[in-house]
Amino acid sequence: MSNERRSHVRVRPVPETPIKVELLGDIRISVEVFDVSVGGLGLLREGPLADAKIGSDLGFRVTVEGQEAIDVSCNVRHTGSARHPVVGVAFGQLEDDAAKRIRAYVSDLLERGAG
Repeated sequence: MSNERRSHVRVRPVPETPIKVELLGDIRISVEVFDVSVGGLGLLREGPLADAKIGSDLGFRVTVEGQEAIDVSCNVRHTGSARHPVVGVAFGQLEDDAAKRIRAYVSDLLERGAG
């Protein structure tokens, strides 16, 4: 997906400000975060996401260090390529507090120069 089509700036997590994302299901499985935006997540296409299908709805638990976890519903928008194996998921309807916390996280990373 080209940058021109994106409606939200994306930032990459840094060790000083970690974010944990778990795929929800019968058991929670941690997934690797490639990037974050106020509109969704870029997740490495491996493990449980290796067979993700465009249009699929998935549930995730998102935890920013030092904050309460946020459970979010997401829709798979793209599944990447062999060269760029990242699954892009868009957040569904977020509660105001959840949206505010994700915006704050992205803003903090932007201020630190992550990108």
